[in-house]
Amino acid sequence: MAGGNGIRMDAEAVEALKALAGALPEATEMVQQAKINLESSFEEKKECLGPHTSDIQTILETVSDAQAQGHSSVVKLQAKLVQAAAALQAIIDKGITVK
Repeated sequence: MAGGNGIRMDAEAVEALKALAGALPEATEMVQQAKINLESSFEEKKECLGPHTSDIQTILETVSDAQAQGHSSVVKLQAKLVQAAAALQAIIDKGITVK
């Protein structure tokens, strides 16, 4: 059922919110692993990169900073999704409907 604001108010919507929240840690881990692989690859090959080594190092630092900020945002998003699922479940449990 869709509420007046377009929000689905059923168990399927609650499960969708929970699934999104549950998928975020895995996605964050994949980004972290990709960053580690990139850094490792750089360390292995930096002797061959010549004058571009410092530029690539700067880029890697930028990637690391972005990943850290992204992780923080993902943690906040995950908490909000869990809260939204709980709030929606509470509405459903009370039998409140919006037409």
